[in-house]
Amino acid sequence: MYFIYILECADKTLYTGFTNDLAKRLATHNSGKGAKYTRARLPVQMVYSERFVDKVAAQQREYQVKQLSRREKLDLIAQGNPEELAIGQVIAAGSRHTLVLQDDGSVVAVGDNKSGQCDVEDWQHVVSLAAGNVHRATNTGNAHSVGLRFDGTVIACGWNKHGQCDVGAWRNIVDVTAGWRRTVGLQADGQVVAVGRNNDGECDVANWQNIVAIAAGDWHTLGVCADGHVLATGNNRYGQCAVDDWKHVQAVSAGYLHSVGLLEDGSVIASGRNDEGQCAIGDWQDIVAVAAGSKHTLGLKADGTVVATGDNQFGQCDVGAWQGIVTIAAGCGHSVGIKADGGVVAVGDNEYGQINVAEWQAAKISNV
Repeated sequence: MYFIYILECADKTLYTGFTNDLAKRLATHNSGKGAKYTRARLPVQMVYSERFVDKVAAQQREYQVKQLSRREKLDLIAQGNPEELAIGQVIAAGSRHTLVLQDDGSVVAVGDNKSGQCDVEDWQHVVSLAAGNVHRATNTGNAHSVGLRFDGTVIACGWNKHGQCDVGAWRNIVDVTAGWRRTVGLQADGQVVAVGRNNDGECDVANWQNIVAIAAGDWHTLGVCADGHVLATGNNRYGQCAVDDWKHVQAVSAGYLHSVGLLEDGSVIASGRNDEGQCAIGDWQDIVAVAAGSKHTLGLKADGTVVATGDNQFGQCDVGAWQGIVTIAAGCGHSVGIKADGGVVAVGDNEYGQINVAEWQAAKISNV
């Protein structure tokens, strides 16, 4: 679990921060070992907090709150702490469909529904989403959708040939991700569970410990450890699992045959197939979130703009004009972004109507 918080300092100024343990962080501040700003303004008291299932979503929210004026922060504090669990991944993009989480915890879907992957109209109390993605080929296209509920249970619909939707017994889940033919869940205790196709060992995660973030590509799975290094399992034909030397990673995303990591300093690292330039991220800076599509990669910058690299056959990398974006998702051949006001933008392949999202209103990043 992750949190953003607001402290009131001894001089009545306000400080906004991010943590995975509110009590411990408050104690650290008051011991004089916290932020430089608070060390000169002790004691401090916590006057507001929001909790998240997703680390990157929490950091994005922290950035938003820090941009507020003092008056706006005071108004936020006056509203009181949200009673519901804050949202994780608001948007999910599959091979041919798109999911969006709404403010009331329900989900809307658009695009190909051949396997029932868009049959989400009865989903409720959802806080995070995932969609099975896959590369474009004549024998691909079937997909599934996954929703994490606020109580730590999981729901799924769509293609289930390999048991990838058999998640009804999962409990205490704090994050979900979906690859081709499988679903992966992160438990509150840092362990990982997986169901579905395992021909390449992509579900061999039972021994993983102290994991804080997960991602699933077509045939490989990634996990970020609490100390910032990364584990990988599954197909490694193009070096997509060659992440042993990655350090200081806070989030990961996995595409068809490549892996992307967001580092603590806002830079990005990548490995795997780079034939389309999907790993050409060496000069990216000030990034707060990454999303890997089949053969392209997106990066959300701290200023709300988005950068992209890789295959642009369908215009999925034409995101240069996007502004005010707070979260992103990459499908097989399309890209989706959510604005701070909940508006949805999308570009790329629309053969199945997967980017017909202009009239949608997504859940705000703060709370459901």
